[in-house]
Amino acid sequence: VGDVVAQMITAEAQFNEQRAQIRRAAGREDWATAVSLIDEQIAANDGDVSLLRKKFDMLATAKRDSNAAVEVGREIAARVHDDARALNNFAWALLTDDKYGDGYTALALEMSARSNDLTQHENWAYMDTLAWAEFKSGRAKEAVEIQEKAIALAGEGRSAELRESLKQFQAAAADGEVATGHH
Repeated sequence: VGDVVAQMITAEAQFNEQRAQIRRAAGREDWATAVSLIDEQIAANDGDVSLLRKKFDMLATAKRDSNAAVEVGREIAARVHDDARALNNFAWALLTDDKYGDGYTALALEMSARSNDLTQHENWAYMDTLAWAEFKSGRAKEAVEIQEKAIALAGEGRSAELRESLKQFQAAAADGEVATGHH
């Protein structure tokens, strides 16, 4: 037991040192080193999704390499392929977190569509995410249809915010606008 505990302590210390090295590399804006260190952690932890998410965030927001970030985002989507909640939560973050801007709408749409397929389009929150993904993809009419379904699923107690979004989608659809605004 003592050897196992010692190995665990050593592994934790190494992991913490690597995290410190990643922070230092990021502080120097040495993205190649930071990403390489994250890749080492991912390899050592069998593709841990939280580490992949860390890599995505570094590429998307610090390094601003959207092509590489999308590649990592697709790897995340593949790893959580059957987890509707994880797919929806990541899609929602991509659509609503200002740090991502509008460069990840297509990825968010893919992830949201999958989360809705997994739930047979019966989860109002996931439908809301899909409506926003469609809207931000420039398809306001589709967003209206999806948001109406989300409102029906949500019921009266939770639909006020959804109705506000619907009004925005309807206005854009009536005007034939392409949406780029944030939620």
